[in-house]
Amino acid sequence: MRTLLCLLSDQHVPNLLSVHHFQPDRLVLVESQQMQQRKVGDHFLQALALGGQDYGGDRQERQPLDHEDSLPAVRKALQAAFGRHPSDEWIVNVTGGTKPMSIETYQFFTALGGTLVYINLSEPDRIQWMDGSKVETCGHRLSIAEFLAGYGFTSRKPPAEVAEGEARASSWRDLTRALAAEAGPGELLVFETDEQRDKAWDRGLTLEPGHLRSPLVDLPAIRSRLAEAFGMAESPGGLAGKLDKYQVNFLLGQWLEVFVWGLLERNQEALGIWDVGGTSSTRSRRSPDSSGPCGFRSRPRRTTCWTRTARSRKATTIVPRLMAARSSPVTRSDSSPRVTTRSCCSRP
Repeated sequence: MRTLLCLLSDQHVPNLLSVHHFQPDRLVLVESQQMQQRKVGDHFLQALALGGQDYGGDRQERQPLDHEDSLPAVRKALQAAFGRHPSDEWIVNVTGGTKPMSIETYQFFTALGGTLVYINLSEPDRIQWMDGSKVETCGHRLSIAEFLAGYGFTSRKPPAEVAEGEARASSWRDLTRALAAEAGPGELLVFETDEQRDKAWDRGLTLEPGHLRSPLVDLPAIRSRLAEAFGMAESPGGLAGKLDKYQVNFLLGQWLEVFVWGLLERNQEALGIWDVGGTSSTRSRRSPDSSGPCGFRSRPRRTTCWTRTARSRKATTIVPRLMAARSSPVTRSDSSPRVTTRSCCSRP
């Protein structure tokens, strides 16, 4: 029987990919007290399940570790794990854990003739044998859902709803390209009060003269595409018709989100992007909801990118922004994950 041992840590991607690559019969997770408190093992198994690898029940074992910086404590934990299955074929990923955990694990299993592998975070799909004899490429591409689940984030939207949103966005691609080519200061959809704006954002609205005041709407190419995409009709006061909440959100600035999502999706292979997801929204136990309609992970830097349309009840404008986030979380004093962001572009 093939057993894979992983040292749990904040960086779950190398361990995830090693499971997908080696397809072990049994998974042994060495879990320090800190990792237990933060439920890192649970998050890890959830991420595996999302990727089609179910290691529930007796297919996985948790090996508790009392002191992650103590070589004798690490050795004791490894002896307990190995002692339960001494006749198994052992593959050991030494990438995770603390340095003492990696050092002792390397020494312990080298003496026992185990297969020791390592994954460099800058090349997460390359699995290197520690003796230098071999390098193999992992063919599994982590999805955004798997990546986020490893940090304890879950999607607020079911897959069917996400698919529906992506289908809707796909039908608006031509319109977003036209808007991106001509866009300038000002808003497409204008309201007299924030209350009217918020109501339309949540429920949709019936267009009235004055709602569409942007010079963009007077351009024939934009006007015709708007009418076609949203089923509008010409009237003496301009374009008329009923807009649902998705169409309202689009005109209030989310057209930029759809544009960027389409751009990434069409060029996924050329850019080395692992996964592009639309209209995603996540939450965790430690942080408030966060959302963004598109994201991707690229192989060398595991970058996550999304756009977000910010709406404030005190603001008079909607601000679409393209945000980039480093996928490696910065750990705060409360040990909760955080990603750092910067604004790549914005429109006032």
